[in-house]
Amino acid sequence: MTSRAREGVMVVSVFGRVLLPRTEVFSDWISAEVGDRWAEPVLLDCTGMTYINSAGLREILTFARRSAEHGGRFALFGLVRSVRRTFEVVGFDQMLDIHESADEARAAILRSEPPGA
Repeated sequence: MTSRAREGVMVVSVFGRVLLPRTEVFSDWISAEVGDRWAEPVLLDCTGMTYINSAGLREILTFARRSAEHGGRFALFGLVRSVRRTFEVVGFDQMLDIHESADEARAAILRSEPPGA
């Protein structure tokens, strides 16, 4: 996992498999990286994610909700086919802001209004 700020957007990159027991580490790490900046736009780069289970999905939904509660914007991009299929099966593709590329996600998140604005 890595993070970087680019053009006013925090980009958090995830690599490998996101599953128990690693979801606790995943959750703690993202919380530490974002810190008190949940009101800022956050993109989750999933290009390196190879697998996610229900625990990982729950954490991503938690991050999206936390961002919304703070008036921020949260989006994902770069899901590989198998991971995207998992999101579709559980309906997360309808609940979360998911994009194909970093540029598409960045443009969408910067032009969108924060929840409740």
